[in-house]
Amino acid sequence: MAAFDQRQWFDDYIDALNRDDLARVAPFYAPDLNMTDGAVEHGSAAAVMGFHRQWQGRVRRTLALLGYVDRPGRIAAEISTVLEALCDVPDFPEAPLAAGERRAMVSFVICDIADGRFTRIRAAPCKATP
Repeated sequence: MAAFDQRQWFDDYIDALNRDDLARVAPFYAPDLNMTDGAVEHGSAAAVMGFHRQWQGRVRRTLALLGYVDRPGRIAAEISTVLEALCDVPDFPEAPLAAGERRAMVSFVICDIADGRFTRIRAAPCKATP
């Protein structure tokens, strides 16, 4: 049996998010996933996928990995995120987005993993970028 390459697995997840490929994103989530970022909290993979679908085609998300450390079953990462509204998004969490508007931030993310799936993802945005 091949060893689980946690870094490659995480890179594949980031790539799937950047491509807005929700069919590739879904298998990364355990059914009972808990995800929070301070603005929203979700208690299941179904809820997280619903959240992703809500913005699909409306908000382009571009993530860049700035820092990464791991141990088996846990990842800590510093991630730059740029959100770009593809249309007006009046219902976006925290504040509406106007078409073409971009928001950038850097977040620290802690992920717990079991059986090759995220079981918990905690993100803490630490600053907006210019």
